[in-house]
Amino acid sequence: MTSIQKFIKYTIENVPKSFENNQKIEEHVNNLEADNLLGTCPKCGGNVTDKGKFYGCSNYKTKDCKFSLPKTWSKKKLPQKSLKELLTKGETSEIKGFVSKNGNKFNAKFRIERKQT
Repeated sequence: MTSIQKFIKYTIENVPKSFENNQKIEEHVNNLEADNLLGTCPKCGGNVTDKGKFYGCSNYKTKDCKFSLPKTWSKKKLPQKSLKELLTKGETSEIKGFVSKNGNKFNAKFRIERKQT
């Protein structure tokens, strides 16, 4: 069975269960978004969520907000806990295990700098 066939089978078997007990589709979508929410966009105030290949603002295409964060930086997958910390506090605690282009390991903190206009 291909992955598409598995997905279709899973969807047919499980999605109807999600909407039992008169749960509205909008409530279900809001619950999914809340589970996926990492924080507030520092540029436009939208919600930063998992976009698949990166983390980005919910207004990424609709309101021209281009705020995004990579899932991997210097061969290190960024922990969601650290991303939430960055979005709420403006800075992460030290993250260990990055690898430079020439193979050296290093630790780093991420910080959001607000541009003065």
